[in-house]
Amino acid sequence: MVPIRVLLVGIGGYGVNYVEALLGPDKPVGVDVVGVVDPVARRSNAWGLVESAGIPVFDDIEGFYGSNSADLAVISSPIHFHAAQVVGCLNHGSNVLCEKPVAPLYSQALEMAEAEKKSGKFAAVGYQLSYSRDVLALKQDILNGVYGDPILFKAAHAMRRGAKYYARSSWAGRKEVNGTPVYDSPLSNACAHQLHNMLFLLGNRLETAAKIEVTEAKLYRGNPNVENFDIAAVHGRTESGVKVQYQTAHPLESKLGPMSLFQFTKGEIRSERDGFVGYLKDGTIVDYHQIPRGHRMQKLYDALNCVHNGTTPVCTIETAIPHVLVFNELQKYPVVPIPETQVHYWEQDGDRFWSVEGLADKMRRSYESGIILSL
Repeated sequence: MVPIRVLLVGIGGYGVNYVEALLGPDKPVGVDVVGVVDPVARRSNAWGLVESAGIPVFDDIEGFYGSNSADLAVISSPIHFHAAQVVGCLNHGSNVLCEKPVAPLYSQALEMAEAEKKSGKFAAVGYQLSYSRDVLALKQDILNGVYGDPILFKAAHAMRRGAKYYARSSWAGRKEVNGTPVYDSPLSNACAHQLHNMLFLLGNRLETAAKIEVTEAKLYRGNPNVENFDIAAVHGRTESGVKVQYQTAHPLESKLGPMSLFQFTKGEIRSERDGFVGYLKDGTIVDYHQIPRGHRMQKLYDALNCVHNGTTPVCTIETAIPHVLVFNELQKYPVVPIPETQVHYWEQDGDRFWSVEGLADKMRRSYESGIILSL
């Protein structure tokens, strides 16, 4: 079998996971990493693996494609580089696996989708839940009508993030970098998965996600050093009338959730024990924990299998666009700074954290009541 040639674009941050998966002790058979594109590759925590493997390093994708080719390009670069790099790799004949979000702007995502169509290659997007086998089984049951028609989908997920998180890059928490949109926030990036998963589960085919019209949104800034919002609550509605509610935040003492509840005419689905359980009105219980989820990096192995088989992964640019539309729409809403008297900060393990007073309790009550978060 001819090895699958892989190009890694960006090996810092989350990109370390791809380096370890492809060059570490459990690396897959029949896969060759043929290049790395990263102008600061030597700063990566995974640099030792790249160096010991003798992988050639380039500053940009044109430098690589000048004398090389790849079957799959894995892109883990900063958000505002995704659009140009995805299009460039597609134009050079590579399939693509791009980390989320696929792009800062809806217009860029459309251009990327057009490039994907013209290239005849696929451009997958790395929302982990969309590759998890239990979620795919759950979605298939929804499509098969097991739960009836959807009525309300709601979720909440908040994760504490401190000064080190925002200092890791020049774009973290920013609206723009040198005039280029980034729109980084917990809703678009770190806590994007539960929102995207609801849109994905509401898609009318296995490989699609539903678009929503934002009907109400509240955005706040708890950490005074963040340019964009770090607390968000959004309510929306699909074209078919399904209500969608999501809230997320970074400035809190620990974490909240993930919590999810999906209501249908024949029953409901709840998130329990870091998974999903379905409860039908006839008394049937469907426990999706019984379905093996697959590997932690299943998105990578699915992309490699699709290259080998000439197929397309379930989560592509088309699947990612509804999420982009939501966080683009939110940029039109005002961001309300939380008064300093309601924000506490503390030092821990060499990091500094911010916490909005009572935020987790208020988010929990908002989730349970369905009334949008108000601070």
